[in-house]
Amino acid sequence: MDTIYSLLKRAKELKEKSQVDSITPEEVGKLHEDTLAYIASLEQSADGLGIKKVYQSKSAMEADTDPVGTNGKTLRYGQLVSIYDDAHADSSENGNIYAYQKPGWLLMGKISGGTTLSIAQEAGDSTTSVMSQAAVTKALANVKAVTDDGKNLQEVYSTLFLGKDAKGTSYIDVMEVGYALFPDGRIAPRAAWKATKNFIELGETLRINVSFAGGDANVNFVCFYGKSKEFLSGIPAGDKKYNAEVSIPQGAKYIRFCTTINSSAVAKIYRKEITPIRDVVQANMSAISKVKEDFIIKEALPDYDFRLKSSEEGLLKEDTGSYAPNRIWDYTPAYLDLSNVTKIVVTSSGVGASIVAFYDEEKSFVGNITRSLNAEEIKIPANAKFARFCFGWKKGSAIVSSYRTYPLNEYVENNIRPADVYSDEVNINNVDALLVEGSSLTASIASPIGFGWLSKMNDLVDILIVNDGRPGQSRTTNINALVKGELMNMSNSSLSVINYKYLLLMNSANGSSTGMEGFKELEKALSFSSAKNVTLILGEEEWGANRYTDLNKNFGNLYNIPTVEPIAAMSSRLSTGYAGLKLSSHAGWRLISCYAAMQEFIEALPVRRSIKMFRVRPNINVSKIDDLAFSTNEQRALLWKSCQAGQESNIALLGRAMTFNSADNLDQRDDKYDTSVTYSEGASEKSESGKLLSGGTIDCVGYSLIQFVVNADAVYSCNITFECDKKINAYTLKYNDEAHSNIYHKYVEIESSYVDGIVNIKIDNAKGLLCDGKITLLLYADGSYKVSNPRCQYTGRQKSEGVFNYHQRLHGDECLQDTSIEDVILSGGAAIITPPVNLFLKSNCNSSGKLVALSSMTSVIKKNFASKSNRIAIRIAAQNFFKFATTRYSGAEYEDYVTSGHIGLEPNGYDYAYIYVIVDGAIQKKLVWSGWTEVYCEFDLQKGNHTLTIQRATEGNQPILIHDISVQDA
Repeated sequence: MDTIYSLLKRAKELKEKSQVDSITPEEVGKLHEDTLAYIASLEQSADGLGIKKVYQSKSAMEADTDPVGTNGKTLRYGQLVSIYDDAHADSSENGNIYAYQKPGWLLMGKISGGTTLSIAQEAGDSTTSVMSQAAVTKALANVKAVTDDGKNLQEVYSTLFLGKDAKGTSYIDVMEVGYALFPDGRIAPRAAWKATKNFIELGETLRINVSFAGGDANVNFVCFYGKSKEFLSGIPAGDKKYNAEVSIPQGAKYIRFCTTINSSAVAKIYRKEITPIRDVVQANMSAISKVKEDFIIKEALPDYDFRLKSSEEGLLKEDTGSYAPNRIWDYTPAYLDLSNVTKIVVTSSGVGASIVAFYDEEKSFVGNITRSLNAEEIKIPANAKFARFCFGWKKGSAIVSSYRTYPLNEYVENNIRPADVYSDEVNINNVDALLVEGSSLTASIASPIGFGWLSKMNDLVDILIVNDGRPGQSRTTNINALVKGELMNMSNSSLSVINYKYLLLMNSANGSSTGMEGFKELEKALSFSSAKNVTLILGEEEWGANRYTDLNKNFGNLYNIPTVEPIAAMSSRLSTGYAGLKLSSHAGWRLISCYAAMQEFIEALPVRRSIKMFRVRPNINVSKIDDLAFSTNEQRALLWKSCQAGQESNIALLGRAMTFNSADNLDQRDDKYDTSVTYSEGASEKSESGKLLSGGTIDCVGYSLIQFVVNADAVYSCNITFECDKKINAYTLKYNDEAHSNIYHKYVEIESSYVDGIVNIKIDNAKGLLCDGKITLLLYADGSYKVSNPRCQYTGRQKSEGVFNYHQRLHGDECLQDTSIEDVILSGGAAIITPPVNLFLKSNCNSSGKLVALSSMTSVIKKNFASKSNRIAIRIAAQNFFKFATTRYSGAEYEDYVTSGHIGLEPNGYDYAYIYVIVDGAIQKKLVWSGWTEVYCEFDLQKGNHTLTIQRATEGNQPILIHDISVQDA
């Protein structure tokens, strides 16, 4: 270990370096590490020296089973005590020295026979003298490796590390004379003023200090701008003197300054400087120093809803806390261990039961709470060791806050890394989830299980989607539910418990306000999301209601809030079909394909951490485990169905279960037009995503998949844990040099431990483990099993911060005289078809009743066009067509479009296809849903003549139908 003098020398050498980049992160980090090690060794040595307590007799010592030293601290293993009774100086026990064994005592020696124990009161060279506790403490206090400017070691370290976080940059010298900033944010010539003409990026700004001279209300001292350099707000220069620390408005990305020419001005921005040295070590050492007395680290765990871990029908009696059958109550048969619990917040109402029942160590009833509770923190009695809960009308929650403990050395080993190694964890409490609020259209009430638009979207993207669509409700109801932290509509999870990074507000139905009332509601939603550090996103679900588009667009521009693709305009171009494809005003599973336009927006959201679980899709034949391997999200979606984001198939509105028979005959409340096939009703429609985030269990059978999106572009090691009700086999998806069908990964079985319901997987060498930015874990067990609380701790190389890069679809002058497919060039089996008119199997983009069917991989459409700009926007109305499951039409002309048999899909099945869109030599691959989809592409090209080619890109038994092709100068 380094001496105090070598540490002082290294600190002094760093202090004397003044050139930019002359100090490396490694030098600072190593000095930091060695300094803390030196201080820790001194503290540990000091704490272990000396007699901690004196007893009058051995029996008194042995009777003390929880000893506390004279310094008020609990004795640790190995610390010393002595026996001495001055009233009986001749006692044979006097002078005995014992070491505490926790429990018990070990005789270490004896100071006796008239020997005088020499207690040194100062530090020295003696190898036999004993130093008193007071002297050690005094010596430590005087340890000051002082530099030339009078700073000790701790101060030197603090300066070296924290100085990186507060570097001020002045912008006075870059101001240009003769220019001023005006109230609308523009810069223009103006005598007697000077201003920064260039936009100054704020970045990781900590604070801004200015001192300006002004006196002209028609000029701004400071102007703030958004990410597109649009003006947001400014500080008027009406005051003659302005000295302040400037507050940065929400959404500001750039700034400019302005002052008078002759003023002695200050314009400094203090930024947090990003270096490879992360703050992990500093944060962990801070935690360690707080608990160094007992060498135990307490780490807070994510809050969870105990009801989701254990809930069955019945209640707990008021007088005994025991179970009694009851059909309107739920109770938790499992006992909550209160030993590491810090807080419980309960929501439950009803009479005649123990809302909360408390029990002692033997699980004997010791008390209860019988009154209704509304998100109330309960007081835990001192004699309570366990608790159970009751939920009237089967509604409510028991949100538990708890912690776990680590020995100090284990915590340091797991958390302290070299300065150039990034360490992080993904768990249900820190994922960047997307919460979607809306009404019945968001809840997808008219679709078979797994075919709601958010359920399908969850298959395709990496971010975890949680659907909280509330049928029949307006924007007001959804915002109030968010603010109050109410239970989700499609989950027993509470909105106050689940963690999410993005909030997508889709309400534009059921009387949701527009105009001034709508504006005020959006302001309320923005205030709520800002307070929770959540990014608000505005969307719309109502078809043809352009007034919501206008409200969202203008509010988004004003407050720099992202808005998704307008569904009103999209649905008006695409939605059509016979009467059976709508339930009242609700689009069925085929017509919701207009929401496919939102995929690119959702994929553009930066995701640092995410957890998703998947099940094998129906009808997937698995002869070997690598039949389930994949390398891309496209390949994953073909094999794996994400656990349910949330979908409410409204049986009450339809009057029967939502299958493909009923979904293609939504205008009927009976089986009048049903086919002879009996379709499965599918699995859960509840929001399993919400359940997962609140600590609940996910039901699995056979194979299942857990994926962790990590904040790293390389992973060195990882430790994965999750709760499970049985032992499972675990496999990781790793890179494989031998590709098969463009799949470059295979599964490798890994060792796992299973103790007390916890599966633990430790991987020291994680090379090749990262697949498309994710760590993938496949689980297998015979029969069913339950999984909850997955978490992944890892080391690696931190990836660069993600940037949201999306713009809405472009519009311009049409390059084609006719957007129908009647004048295209066909080859490779592509054919023009004319469906029966009463099927309404066409988009609304043109009036033609003809379509092109792409039935094979060789099927091609070509169309020539001339562009007048260097960028074009292409729109193609396409769908992957499955025959209609209805008997309302019959005859030879319907054979290719209607079936009385099976359509080839089951709940949670795969219904996508892909096409290639090619302009000259540039190629894009695009997804097509099983309903009219607006396939959209942008191409940069030279002005002039070009050829557009559309070709089928995936195999399949269903034809891909094309109805409209639009090419616009963008």
